[in-house]
Amino acid sequence: MSTPEPSPTGAPAAPPSSDAERPPAQLELADVVKRYPGAAEATIDGLSLVVPAGEILVLVGPSGCGKTTAMRMVNRMIEPTSGRILIDGRPNTDRPAADLRREIGYVIQQTGLFPHRTIAENVATVPRLLGWPRARIDARTTELLELVGLDPELAGRYPAQLSGGQRQRVGVARALAVDPPLMLMDEPFGAIDPITRERLQNEFLRLQGTVRRTIVFVTHDIDEAIKMGDRIAVMRPGGHLAQYATPAELLLSPADEFVEQFVGADRALKRLALARVRDLALEPVVRVRYGDPVGWVREQLQASDGPVVPYPLVVDADGRPLAWLDEDDLRGERVADGVGSVVATVERDDVLRDAFSDVLAHRVQYAAVVDGAGAVIGVLSSDAVARELAPGPAPARPLDAPAGPGAAA
Repeated sequence: MSTPEPSPTGAPAAPPSSDAERPPAQLELADVVKRYPGAAEATIDGLSLVVPAGEILVLVGPSGCGKTTAMRMVNRMIEPTSGRILIDGRPNTDRPAADLRREIGYVIQQTGLFPHRTIAENVATVPRLLGWPRARIDARTTELLELVGLDPELAGRYPAQLSGGQRQRVGVARALAVDPPLMLMDEPFGAIDPITRERLQNEFLRLQGTVRRTIVFVTHDIDEAIKMGDRIAVMRPGGHLAQYATPAELLLSPADEFVEQFVGADRALKRLALARVRDLALEPVVRVRYGDPVGWVREQLQASDGPVVPYPLVVDADGRPLAWLDEDDLRGERVADGVGSVVATVERDDVLRDAFSDVLAHRVQYAAVVDGAGAVIGVLSSDAVARELAPGPAPARPLDAPAGPGAAA
């Protein structure tokens, strides 16, 4: 390995401990310009922004606006014509490009895995280049595969033996191999089917909550940008920065007509991507078991301090939801086995947009919110989502109860 770089005081800087987690890095682009020889206009023109450590910056814009070029200048796969790029205040040009790239994780759309190497060998690419001991590489590979939700038993397989979603997870694991302070992600979920894409987005956001890396994420999809980004840089043709803002600022106050049109007319609905189920006050619900006395169930529903949800929810011995009960199900002396209607379930960490989509797909008003073990912790209602879209005093609940928990929202 190379000699440690000197510190600003002139003394050699101590290398990080082999087992220490490196903190995320602040990234700054200062008046960066990229102009190709013979081109009439610059590809990137005076781009300046700061990404705080541990945040996700999403570069978004129409084709040809320079978003991928801007990202690839960070690890010097493309050299800027002028301007400076600073990583924790250190110019990215003050060391060999190859050394710089080994400190920056990189994930691309088609994963870029080596087809002739096993999954373990792919993940170990950079640690091997840095001369890590074999035992440390093996331990880190196992740790990362588990971190991205892959069975370590897949380590001996080759990329062609994995699904597209699994390969993408391997690409993320490889990018995290040496715990980089900065990661670059070039449309990492763009070539994956919509269902797998949504799942990977959610899992990656959960992963980011654990590892907290600084990430530059390129996409052409404004919905993905709003969902994934802590900050969004909207680029316009010619490499100009149209607006740099948080997702909420972007949706509430577009800088100009170009940004407003790019974000889309459904800005209110897009706000659902800014919150998670856990951000809303969940509705309490009466939990019952098959075989419970019907009279007792009715007493719970009619209690003065009873739940807002007017239907009891059948749960199993572990608190997992089984069925909604309506008036037709509450006949006889006890709740009969197997009665009730299907339950839509969402998790407390789900993005609110995705959770509401599940509610609509089931054509219901309520969804049971479950914890990691699948036990009910409350209920998400369509009314709560409506209040999130239109802040202010909640409308009075109608006196007439809806027909049942399965009534269309």
